[in-house]
Amino acid sequence: MVTCEMLGDPRIHQNPALLSLGVVFHRWHNVIAERVHSQHPEWTDEDIFQRARRIVIATLQNIILYEYLPVLLMEPLNPYQGYQPDLHPGVSHVFQSAAFRFGHTLIPPGLYKR
Repeated sequence: MVTCEMLGDPRIHQNPALLSLGVVFHRWHNVIAERVHSQHPEWTDEDIFQRARRIVIATLQNIILYEYLPVLLMEPLNPYQGYQPDLHPGVSHVFQSAAFRFGHTLIPPGLYKR
């Protein structure tokens, strides 16, 4: 059974949609960890966990950047040009605050049960 502590965010239980997304990515991590373990049986649990973690984070970033944002912005994004070590990865506090508040507007006032 997946608990809120396992999903890494104590607020996860406040929104059923967020909880279900957390469970999906928790399970996806386990699938990836099994694949990594089968490819590298000599690795430690920590090495397997960290590799699976990186893959799951990359999966989530890929979904957001190349599937969600183009639909939200209604225009395609430029393809990935590769790692750029001189590019600052941060965002301004103003953008961060606005993006955080925008996310709250996407939560519906209720969910239908079937």
